[in-house]
Amino acid sequence: MKTTKRIIIAVISISIALAVFLVWFKFLREQPQSNTTVVNLYYRDKTTFEWEKEPRNIKNADMQAMVNSALSILKTAPESARLAASVPDFLDPITVDILPSDSSDNYIAELYFTDTYNAMTPLEASDCICSLVYTLTDFGFIDGVMLYVNGENLPFLNSSVLNRQNIITDIGIEIVYVKEKVSLYYADKSGNGLVKEEREIEYDTSEPLETSIIRSMIINPANDELISVIPKETKVISTKRVDVICYVDLNADFISKLESKAGGSITERLAIASIVNTLTERSGIKKVQILIEGSTLVTKNHGIDLTTPFERMESEIINE
Repeated sequence: MKTTKRIIIAVISISIALAVFLVWFKFLREQPQSNTTVVNLYYRDKTTFEWEKEPRNIKNADMQAMVNSALSILKTAPESARLAASVPDFLDPITVDILPSDSSDNYIAELYFTDTYNAMTPLEASDCICSLVYTLTDFGFIDGVMLYVNGENLPFLNSSVLNRQNIITDIGIEIVYVKEKVSLYYADKSGNGLVKEEREIEYDTSEPLETSIIRSMIINPANDELISVIPKETKVISTKRVDVICYVDLNADFISKLESKAGGSITERLAIASIVNTLTERSGIKKVQILIEGSTLVTKNHGIDLTTPFERMESEIINE
């Protein structure tokens, strides 16, 4: 009798356990499968300047799509206020190829930049590269990163693959800062013309002084009666001197933001005159050719011709 009772209890216990298992199994089957994975993005700490990782969720996909997702997020502000983004949003588009590594079963990420890469200072470029390399080599399937601008390997990399072991030594760029007194032209608040302001700027000698001058012009002047007429969204892609002409390549926001501002052709003309008159203050520069992302054009709304170089625009200067 006792044996029978034990058998019955055992059968009931097994049945209950099996029923619980089946219910739990059905519950798990009915739960939506996770379609995201956690990746670590690397940003620089604003105070300590150390690199720190910030976990983010991205969609599970093939390697190429996951890398592209990470790169897109890197160009946005980090969630932590302590951290600073190091990959500028104007670097779009970054083309990515994922190729098999010669030294392991993993892969190498090849990143291709456009001319917008050259809009960064050497220090900004160094931080950008570190952020990209640290982030991408955190993926389990990427051993290293190669970088190209307009299809050519960055010259200081000597065609090397960057990884966490060589990132500091291979992208080390000697940056020497010097101070220079320059004359910058800003508009008076009434918009009647331009007024010269003397300023001492600090710039790194690895890039043309003219690039730093235009970046300085975007910042409002010390004189409260003057204003910058260059849109704050303007990025300097490059500057170079050829004989007596200084070529200035700006991003498309320079024109699009000017065309949307009140003041119309007057605002556009003052912005162009401020650049031209500032740069022709420099010895040896007689004319300035303004390019928009490598091309000459005529502005849409007010027909200002940027297809030929500008000589100094004295008529736009207010005699004080």
